[in-house]
Amino acid sequence: MSVSISSEVGEVLIECGTHIARWAKTSENGGYAKSPDAARARENAWRVLAHLIIYAEHIKEADLYWKLGQQAIEEGKPKAEQQRVMTIAGAELREGRQAKEALEKLLQECLAEEAGFEANAAEGKVSEEG
Repeated sequence: MSVSISSEVGEVLIECGTHIARWAKTSENGGYAKSPDAARARENAWRVLAHLIIYAEHIKEADLYWKLGQQAIEEGKPKAEQQRVMTIAGAELREGRQAKEALEKLLQECLAEEAGFEANAAEGKVSEEG
């Protein structure tokens, strides 16, 4: 559980981090920085970062409780305690998976919106929406 979770979180972090960095750069790009598109890119960067943190927190907690569960088993703690800790680990993992799904959906929405930003920039105009 630990190894696959860590690599999964790393992959998600790299993917989201790349987009967050690009949106941050977009929002600071010269005269474009004051446009509604730039403001929206900045907002998207913060939204994705917030969702990424929620996801990572759940996965971190799942990993922590899984390790505690393994420790309880190794130490021969009562079955009820072992099950309680592993149940918490499972719940955190489920919450993490749900958070990842929400993050993936948000990321797709932001990427679709970004395509509009790029089209506007290519045409030398900015969005009129705020």
